[in-house]
Amino acid sequence: MPSSLTFPNWWLALSAVPPSKTARDWWAPEDARSPRYDRLYRVWGDPTDGVPPPYYKVEKEKHLVPTLWENFAIFRPADTVAALYGELQFEVRGRATDLCWSYEFNLGHQDRQLDIVMHVRFAERDEVVICEAKAGRKRFDDKDIAPHDVLSREVFRSTGTRRYFLLGDALLPGDWHTRGYRHLTWRRLYAVQWALCETLPETGVVRELVRRLIGAQFAGHGIATDLIPQDMSVAELGSEARCVLKHTATEQCRNFVSCAVQHVRCLHGVSTGVTPIDYLLMEPGIGQIRRHWRPGCGGRSVNERAYWRLPPR
Repeated sequence: MPSSLTFPNWWLALSAVPPSKTARDWWAPEDARSPRYDRLYRVWGDPTDGVPPPYYKVEKEKHLVPTLWENFAIFRPADTVAALYGELQFEVRGRATDLCWSYEFNLGHQDRQLDIVMHVRFAERDEVVICEAKAGRKRFDDKDIAPHDVLSREVFRSTGTRRYFLLGDALLPGDWHTRGYRHLTWRRLYAVQWALCETLPETGVVRELVRRLIGAQFAGHGIATDLIPQDMSVAELGSEARCVLKHTATEQCRNFVSCAVQHVRCLHGVSTGVTPIDYLLMEPGIGQIRRHWRPGCGGRSVNERAYWRLPPR
């Protein structure tokens, strides 16, 4: 993993870049939920993080979590939930009909922040899934392995079922699973996303390219995959993407392929040229991060913007 890499722009730091500043998840109706850009902005828009924020640094958890988790934005929510629940051995009753999530959810002033909070909607009920993550084999904190404090919070009581899991490669307490909690390694997260590519409504050629791009992304972050070196050739991925792009059937896959190539090139130290989506009117780089910060996207005011929560039924 290029431990010294600092990404020059926020959109080069991930593969699943939103197509616009106002775009919601592609499956979402026009409702009151927050745009994808806002949930991502939460990660780098906190002025207390300093300049550059940790999100821009490849070795930081604040980068690793959103850049890899946001890949789920290209899959159908029912498929994502079924795959994650199956891998985590959560009980599954029916298929999910809707899904949204948040990064760095702040439980309150001077309180802890949660790495991922997911709101899952089924036909007759809602569930919340909370994840705390650590990069590599970094040890989980005492608060990470005490989930009852989080699951009992008032903000999550509107959902009947509350679930919790850890994401990382560190050792867990011996009774972790017998207490009903779950764990996912970074490599298994890759395996889940790799398998989900088969559910994309695309041709086999497009699905295979998406698999290879996801594999190159995980490998570029130091996470072992099944790819051989030739599969991760930046030059080959770029030329293949140019040929495959015109055959993509969905906008989300088209955007993902375009942006993932740029992200992988940056990970491997190759010049990216011009980003395929025009974000020139958005936050263009590290140096202007403070000027573009606005209330509601960081600090104490974050609880006013519950990005994880779906609109009421």
